[in-house]
Amino acid sequence: MVAALISIPTNGSAPVFTSRGSGGGTFSSLTLSPSTPAAGEALLAFIEIQNIGGSGASITSVKDTLNNVWFKITETTVVASTDGPVGLSLWFCPAPANASTSFTFSTGGPNMSASVFITGIKNLSPSMGIPSFTFVNAASLAGIVPLGIGGTGSDLSGTGGAHKFLTQAALGAGITVVRPDYPDLAGQSGALAGIYNGVGLVGNGLVSEVALVDRTVQSANVAATTLYFTPSQQMYRVSAYVVETVADAATSTLPNVQLVYTDFDSNTSVTLDVTPIAAGAGLGQTAALTANVVGLVSSGVVVINPKAATTIQCQTVNYASGTPAAMKYALHLKLEAL
Repeated sequence: MVAALISIPTNGSAPVFTSRGSGGGTFSSLTLSPSTPAAGEALLAFIEIQNIGGSGASITSVKDTLNNVWFKITETTVVASTDGPVGLSLWFCPAPANASTSFTFSTGGPNMSASVFITGIKNLSPSMGIPSFTFVNAASLAGIVPLGIGGTGSDLSGTGGAHKFLTQAALGAGITVVRPDYPDLAGQSGALAGIYNGVGLVGNGLVSEVALVDRTVQSANVAATTLYFTPSQQMYRVSAYVVETVADAATSTLPNVQLVYTDFDSNTSVTLDVTPIAAGAGLGQTAALTANVVGLVSSGVVVINPKAATTIQCQTVNYASGTPAAMKYALHLKLEAL
């Protein structure tokens, strides 16, 4: 089997290949009359010649009865049998006459036989000149095929597997195989998920965690601290968890968590409690925040609707300890964009 890699500029449409005929025999008696080429169709002649007498296998010219101009594109010789080398030759006629013709051949040696295959090619560029043809064999495909001729630029023989994909780290880099991670799924800027697990989504589609606070060994109120700058107007969910880790010798008050933000609808500053206040037990609590015991927990979840391009701040209030800074607590808070 023989293949040829063809590089031909087109007129914008895909090239169309049409078999125009084939024939074989010795050069002294070979006559080939292919079917008439269509208007605007170029012709390609693939010639396989066998050196019966051991002389060089070569085509020196191709002529036809209409005096069309034929160009030799490339030629190679392979050793295929005990009869000697086999010559493979490609000839191209960019603008054949739109009429029936016959072919004759001149060779570089006597006693040769040949097989000839004529192919018509349409939709080529009018200003293409002579196209480039290269014979391809097994040796041509060995090793790493460069990007410039349609390869990957990498050895992929030992890669692949479930959940693996091709990737190109940079323009012009080799194509390799990876298992994608979330940064690889960034998608188009500003695009939102429209479906998940087969279910259509609305709004922003998916909830995303955009800020968090993890503070341990706290022995005072946490001053107002910027939690997040809102890039656009949307709702946010805040989850807060406060736990007493060291009790005072006599009395203490576990602080409650607050948010400070600018409300979208009223355009006013709002201070909102996330956890229950110190006056009594809240939802899920077994004691007021003044129980002064290790393991005293306060938690809460709220939803806010801040204005775009403003800050969301968090703070704790009402911390108290009979001995200054003796009672200690931990604060954990997460902010999700809805």
